[in-house]
Amino acid sequence: MSRAVTLLLILIAASTLTGCASGTVQTPVMPWIPPANVMLDCPDLPLAQDGKLATLLSNHKEVSDLYHQCQALNQAKKELIERHASGG
Repeated sequence: MSRAVTLLLILIAASTLTGCASGTVQTPVMPWIPPANVMLDCPDLPLAQDGKLATLLSNHKEVSDLYHQCQALNQAKKELIERHASGG
């Protein structure tokens, strides 16, 4: 082999070996911050103001609506966390 070919082979071998020696630079992982609109707490449920049937029915409807809104919010939180955990 000629001296030039030998030198070229040595340079190729040296350059491939030094690439591994430096390693890879690890990029910092940014902390995951969930959207603010799903991190809301469920509201306190109102109490009926008196024992009249109309008041109790109105209060029951209001409590039921708040419960379903909170249920939907918690489902959204669950889906968001599951999606984030799976890398999606």
